[in-house]
Amino acid sequence: MAKTVISPREARDNASLRLDIQAKFKQYPELRQNLLFDATGELRLQVLQKKKTIYSLESQLWDLLKEYSQHPDELSGNIHRLFNLSDEILEITRAVKDTSLFDRLKDRFFLSFSICNEEQIVQDYLSGYRRNGDFANNLQLKFWSDFMMALISTKRKIGSYQLGISETLENLIREDNSSLLSHLMYYPIRFTPRFTEKLLSNIFLNSITGPKSKEGSYIEMKYLQIASLASSNINTKMKMMKQYKMF
Repeated sequence: MAKTVISPREARDNASLRLDIQAKFKQYPELRQNLLFDATGELRLQVLQKKKTIYSLESQLWDLLKEYSQHPDELSGNIHRLFNLSDEILEITRAVKDTSLFDRLKDRFFLSFSICNEEQIVQDYLSGYRRNGDFANNLQLKFWSDFMMALISTKRKIGSYQLGISETLENLIREDNSSLLSHLMYYPIRFTPRFTEKLLSNIFLNSITGPKSKEGSYIEMKYLQIASLASSNINTKMKMMKQYKMF
């Protein structure tokens, strides 16, 4: 069955659906404090960044978009290489003047972006196919390394939910990360939002022309769209995790 993301209309009009997404996490004490929307920002302030975590990687990505909004000509090349974003979104990004918005979009629970070329990368690796030729550039190699370290910092079997990757890639990173990094260095890393571009457009446009009172609901909507996909089969996963005493 194809995964579907909760729509803004559903989040606004269907309270039971919105609460159901949260309930899937709340029923597990192990996840309750780690994967719930931080509406006030209090938990975010407690994050320690002594190692590569989801939040530190999240910060790097949003900070790049923040810098792009201020210096588009200088960063255009890196942004096009690293992000799978439409020209329309990039144009709106350049119009954002309140750069603190990018800080408020940072999430400590879920990475806001997933790797859009993951399926081909994993397929090649498992089949034994190895690319030859030029490596990805240094910036992309850095993000591959940081992405792998962020995954390793998470709990096993939960990291794939938090970073928006398949369990297959999670297991490969945890079990054979040196060999995998040698494989990944031939592939450009590209990030795509784990929520709809329409919502990202609304968030940016609201910061430019809309009432600031709407921002909180838009940011929560971003979280809910990510969570609605990440929680699609969490009940089955949690039973398995408890069975094998992963907590």
